[in-house]
Formats: sequence, C-alpha cells, structure tokens
Amino acid sequence: MYWCECLREKLREFDPEADEELGLDEKREAQEAQRFVERITAYLVGRLAGFSDTSATKIESLFRGVGAPLDEQIEHYYVRDMLKRIPTIVNRTMKLSHIVPDKAVSGPTEVYLKEATRTYLFGFWDASVALSRAAVEQGLRHAIKERSAPNPETLRALVDEGRLLGVIDNPRKDLADKVVSAGNRVLHSEPADECEAWDVLCAARGVLLHLVSAI
Repeated sequence: MYWCECLREKLREFDPEADEELGLDEKREAQEAQRFVERITAYLVGRLAGFSDTSATKIESLFRGVGAPLDEQIEHYYVRDMLKRIPTIVNRTMKLSHIVPDKAVSGPTEVYLKEATRTYLFGFWDASVALSRAAVEQGLRHAIKERSAPNPETLRALVDEGRLLGVIDNPRKDLADKVVSAGNRVLHSEPADECEAWDVLCAARGVLLHLVSAI
C-alpha cells in the first residue's frame, strides 16, 4: 500500500464518523464542527502566507484563548493538503527525464533549476516559470563570463550575446527566448497555467544542459 493510503487510514481514526458510539445527530454535529475548523485553519494558513487581516488574527487568538492546539490543526491541514497533491506530484515527476551534463554542476544555476522543477511538481506555475527564467539567466551569465565581460544587463540581450559568442546555437536560442518571454509575462502579473509551466521548464532544461556541457 502506498504511504498516502496508510496516512489516509490513520486520518480516518480521527474522523468522528468512525466512532460508532455517536448518534446520527452527534455525528452530523461533530462532522460540521470538524469541517468548520478545517475551513478556518485553511483561511488562517492562507493569510499567514501573504498579507493578513484582522479576521485571521482573531481566529488565531480564538484558538489560543480556548487552549486549542493550533500547531496540530495546521499539521492536519498540511497532511490533508499533501494527500490530495501526492498523486499529481507523482504523475508530474514521472514526466521528467534525466539531463546528464558532461561534468558535475553545482552553484546557483543548479539551485534555480531544482527550485523551478519542485515548484512545478507542487503546482506553483508562476513560481516555476520565474525560477526557470532565473536558472537560464544564471546559466548564461556563467557561460558568457568564461568568454566575455561585462555581461549585458537585460536577459534578452544576454541571450543574443550568447548566440553571437557561440555559447548557444539557434535551437537553444529559440528555447531561451521562450523562457524569457514567459518569465517576463509572469513577472508582469500575467499568470501561467500548467501547460505553459511544463513547456517553459522543458525549454530551460534544454538550454541549461547545452550550456553546462559546452563550458
């Protein structure tokens, strides 16, 4: 049995419906209370992740005021959220293929590439596109630094110089242009979808494999 199935079984132990001693009305009331706590916990987590409001601060104060274990509620929220995400994360992971450079790679370029991939796997399309852009920019700057200085200020100019210097060829320049265009749109508040995030990630991986193999 997959781990997520095991966790689901464990979570059912905490489900009021599993308690046969409760009457129908009690079960219904317990279920409604549980769903309400889950909703306000999700609301609180969402506000903690960005700009918050007075409702969120009151919710947190309410938890603490009645002595409710807020950390446990947040833990349950994340576990349930991850259980929903795991199947799609696995499916997206299985779409990836190995990119094997001629020599070991480390540093910011690899960090950005890994973060771009992880955010794609978890369904954060805009973040993945932006990080793919950052990975390509870092890879180009590093490659061009080996042959010329100073580097151009804009990424578009950097791609053009990379082609002039022979750091990338025409097919990889086309891929890099795709990454730049999508990244610029996302950074100017035009959201990406899953399909675009995947295409941009694949384009970035193709450019970076070429770059690290050519250095």
